[in-house]
Amino acid sequence: MLRFDEQQDVILSVDLLLFALNQQNFEAFEAKWAVVALHSALHGALVCLLSGTTKIGSLEEQHAEKMLDFLRTEPPQTTVSREAPKTHIAPFNTLIDRATDPAKRLETGGGILDLEKGDRTAIQKLHDLRCNFMHFSPMYDCITRRKLFSILEPSARTLLQIAADDWAFRRIDHLCLRQKIEKAVTRLGGLSDQG
Repeated sequence: MLRFDEQQDVILSVDLLLFALNQQNFEAFEAKWAVVALHSALHGALVCLLSGTTKIGSLEEQHAEKMLDFLRTEPPQTTVSREAPKTHIAPFNTLIDRATDPAKRLETGGGILDLEKGDRTAIQKLHDLRCNFMHFSPMYDCITRRKLFSILEPSARTLLQIAADDWAFRRIDHLCLRQKIEKAVTRLGGLSDQG
């Protein structure tokens, strides 16, 4: 049986990012998968950062309320188990808002992200690129390597900031994860210098 959770997903996404960045020639194929992998890792890391002990911090608000109602209700004293309500993760931009503004949090989780305006812009561009790659709206687009790396580097540094938070990856060896992300940031810097 294959088992996945949000923390394992971040690790797998960082591994894919490193694979794409370490190819001999960094071309369109590698660029696409670097964008998809970094977005996936950042998305998963935001979920880990925002999820407190009730694990509602990353949910859409109405789903968080349903889950809280479920958790507050005493289970019936029968052998029949209750099924938890279906939930959905909040949109990516909502997760960023919650991660950077404590007033928007649904529960206490990890620390507050401190993003510079340029980093927030780069993360939004990463999200837009990922959506274009995954949903293939009719388009023809091109981007210079320098522009792409100006999007990827701040996004990877933000991922590193989350990985440094003791809460987000408390159930895994987050030192190993941080080292992998540091390798990705360093590799992005090297690729950026090559233009």
